[in-house]
Amino acid sequence: MFGEVCADLSSDAAHCGSCANRCITAEGQYCRNGQCVCLQNRPTCGGHCCLSTEVCDGNVCKPNTPIAPCGALQQQGGPNPDTRQVNLGTMTGWYPYNWNTQNIPDQIIFREQSNVLHGGALIWDTGCVGMYDVDSNGVPRNKGSKCGFWAGGSGGVEVEVNPNCNPYQVGPTVWSWTVGCPVYPSKQACEAATDAGP
Repeated sequence: MFGEVCADLSSDAAHCGSCANRCITAEGQYCRNGQCVCLQNRPTCGGHCCLSTEVCDGNVCKPNTPIAPCGALQQQGGPNPDTRQVNLGTMTGWYPYNWNTQNIPDQIIFREQSNVLHGGALIWDTGCVGMYDVDSNGVPRNKGSKCGFWAGGSGGVEVEVNPNCNPYQVGPTVWSWTVGCPVYPSKQACEAATDAGP
């Protein structure tokens, strides 16, 4: 009994376990055996419920980013943004990365993730580029390759694709990218093996 209201403290979301202890029903919580719990498909995170498409990372709900193996070609198309993580592991070395936005302009952003030294530092942003975008020397900017250094540890490279980024050149879009494994002892060796230039 809570004031003049009868409540079952084992199942009432407004009085879960004790009077006025509210479960956050808007986040998918309900009261079970006097405890606020999340629906089965939603992870519990710092007293809150993540969306079913999220994971809990240090008491913060974050998007569940698909993991891509290093060296594997990633390709897609369509109007929806896409973010993937490439785990580079504990090995130290230089790794190649490349991109191709094909015809319709897309933007591909490479960032280091979860590395103590960098913590999400920008590696490369292609800008919004397609088949007709060229640099000052007339070289197409829609595709290219570079080499980056990985110092080992947890994490890797997160790649974010923003498709159809130019509202004046919208259409069916196709893009691809690869982040290689950190197997090269020097930048020169990486560039020579992969034709990745500055």
